[in-house]
Amino acid sequence: MVVSAFVAGDAATEFDEEVPPGGHSRPPSRSLTLDLNGAGPGDVVALLVRGGNGRESDPGDFGTIRVVITG
Repeated sequence: MVVSAFVAGDAATEFDEEVPPGGHSRPPSRSLTLDLNGAGPGDVVALLVRGGNGRESDPGDFGTIRVVITG
């Protein structure tokens, strides 16, 4: 699993990307810390969670969460 944070609508403006501890022998951690320095009040940040790889044209497992930064 990989979790990344970027400006919503602009994946090239990435704040951080983390791989939670875990592995094949145990489930991944339920928490991690992302560095959102550079994001200010009112900014919309997208969190993208990617899991396993899909086959051929299948992108695999993923989910997104929209976060609004408050002051």
